[in-house]
Amino acid sequence: MIREVPITERRNSRSRNSLYLIADHYLDFWYRYVDANRSLVTRGLEDRIWDRAIAPSLHHYVSRPAFERSYRQYLWRALEGGRLPLDLAFSEVGNWWKNGSIEIDAAAVDERGQVTLAGLCKWTESPVDVKEYAHLQRNLDAAQSAFPLADGPWLALFSRSGFTPALQSIAASQKPKRLLLIDPPELYFEASQDQPIPATHR
Repeated sequence: MIREVPITERRNSRSRNSLYLIADHYLDFWYRYVDANRSLVTRGLEDRIWDRAIAPSLHHYVSRPAFERSYRQYLWRALEGGRLPLDLAFSEVGNWWKNGSIEIDAAAVDERGQVTLAGLCKWTESPVDVKEYAHLQRNLDAAQSAFPLADGPWLALFSRSGFTPALQSIAASQKPKRLLLIDPPELYFEASQDQPIPATHR
């Protein structure tokens, strides 16, 4: 088990705003779907488990926590590989939420506790569009009282299925550029490729 607290509260060891999660994805899947349906498994009714329990919720399950954790791990790998912009600095990576209504899927903070990057992860079959960018911005606006932002924070959209041309155009036209668009080819870059994120992903 691991305990997660909003990244801005990590220095508060007594924070009650916490979640307890199974760290190992295989064990998590087992307890969520297999162990809970053990009687059906022993009777050879795996198809029923798939149809009623797994298939309807699999996309949500993969999205959170597995997909979100992958992109938070990516931020560390990209930092170590020299793939992030030089002015994007952080010393911790995590997530943030408040009252179950406002959530930042990936957040990075610097040594002063200021948020230097805030990101949204989308496990969808369609490319991420401008509305998801607007959704991330609205969440930031709503969270400002408890979410200490650094000057000129970076925003990031992490997508399973790429991005629409309209969103790519917005990211490319920003001056200064403050929007990262990260998809699976970038997520799984080889460690030897120590170069900045390609321009099409910024």
